[in-house]
Parts: sequence; C-alpha cells; structure tokens
Amino acid sequence: MEFFEQSISSSLMSIVGKGSLIRKVYFPKAILPLATVLANLINFLFALIPLLFLVHIIGPGLNASILFLPMACLIFFVFVTGFSFFFACINVFFRDFSHMTDVLMRALFYASPILYTIDFMPDGMRKFLLLNPLSYYIACFRDPIYHRHLPSLETVLIAVSLSVTSLIIGFWYFPAMRNIS
Repeated sequence: MEFFEQSISSSLMSIVGKGSLIRKVYFPKAILPLATVLANLINFLFALIPLLFLVHIIGPGLNASILFLPMACLIFFVFVTGFSFFFACINVFFRDFSHMTDVLMRALFYASPILYTIDFMPDGMRKFLLLNPLSYYIACFRDPIYHRHLPSLETVLIAVSLSVTSLIIGFWYFPAMRNIS
C-alpha cells in the first residue's frame, strides 16, 4: 500500500512540478510519472528484503511460493503505472485533486485488507471489500509471504486484468492531454 500511495502522490506533482522544464525541452512527458513509479518500486523492493528476512527468522519461514513475488511486483507495477499516468494528467487541470487524493488514500488504506484478511469478514462485507482493487494485489503478496502458498488463479487473473485495464486507460488518457504544460 505504501508503494501505491507514494507513487500516486509523487506522480501527481511530476508534471505540474516540472512545468518549466516541459516548456523548455521536448521529451516524452510520460517519462515523468514513470520515473516516479520506478523510483518508488526500487524503494518497495528494498523494503521487501528485511520483511522476507524477518519472515524467515521469526515467521513460518519461506518456501517455493516466494518465487511468485517478482511476478506479483510486475503485476502491481503495471497497475500503479496506469493510475499514475491518469492521476498526473488530472492534476494538471484540477490542481486541488492532489489534496483530495490524500484523503482518498487514507480511506483506501482502511478499506484495504492490510491489517485484516477478507476471510475474517462477514459475507456482506467481504463482497464490498472485493470491490477494492488493491485487495487482489495484497493477496498476491500476502499468500506467498505469510501463508506460504500461491494466490488463487482467480486472484491472479483479476489482478492482471485490473493492471492491464489500468495501463490501457492511463496510456489512452495521457496522450489525450496534449495541452499538458
């Protein structure tokens, strides 16, 4: 969740904050949000190292399901990149959107099954929590690390489809904003 929140927050200001550079030098504007997401991905990957070490030492240990983590990182990276492109464009035209995003991120944190699992929720609440796209990505990381098994095929397919949809919408919307400056 931290990777998602930091990437979105950083990409919101990636174009607006570099307005003078964009006006002076021509380069693909998509590099700006992509660079922020890549920088946050590197931080996220470095944060996984101590977590995996602690799980191995004091937790249930690691097994072969941990080999799914690079795929989970790639799927989540694609999802976050699509959202970053979309939000970076919106913030160019609606500057107050960055303030609303902070509130949205706080609400999304509590609506995401990070501190709790979906299995502990009643059926009515479970269906509501599955509407949150981050719940599928959390499961893609939680299952190999803590539960020592691969996420279900349904969870992975939903996560992949959400990632591809996010990237398509982000790539479609980003070039549509030709007046970005």
